[in-house]
Amino acid sequence: MFSMYGIFGNYLLNTEMRSISGIVRGLPPIPHGYTLWNVNSDRDVNNVLNMMKIRNSEIDMKYPEESSGKVVTLEGSSYDDECFLVILWFTNIFDYWFGKKQVKYITNPSMDACFDDLLMNIWNWIRNEISTKALRNVAKDFYNEAIKYV
Repeated sequence: MFSMYGIFGNYLLNTEMRSISGIVRGLPPIPHGYTLWNVNSDRDVNNVLNMMKIRNSEIDMKYPEESSGKVVTLEGSSYDDECFLVILWFTNIFDYWFGKKQVKYITNPSMDACFDDLLMNIWNWIRNEISTKALRNVAKDFYNEAIKYV
């Protein structure tokens, strides 16, 4: 569906468009000036990571209750939308690491579990709780699961 994106971007966008109830919804509004940076080197990976950290810090200050986990947010909230835009920046990092391959969007328990694990670990990476190497290993697990459906 999203042919301009590779495996991660395609899965992220399709997952975002489906609510918990399975109803198709739109993507969050993309703010004016939002950019997906090209990632062609490890230095670019670090630059995008730094931008993700800065934006995450801004979100934490703007939504302290949500960021701390004291408040559960609903899908489609402003907090959820802003977090989605941070995660979307990871798309080109994933493509740099594994190539920009196209796969059909398939949702099943195994794919969903690998994707959820990757998302949680991206946030851990942004918060300096895991290394880039550790995140890449988790991303590789998602990649290996996704290419089963090429």
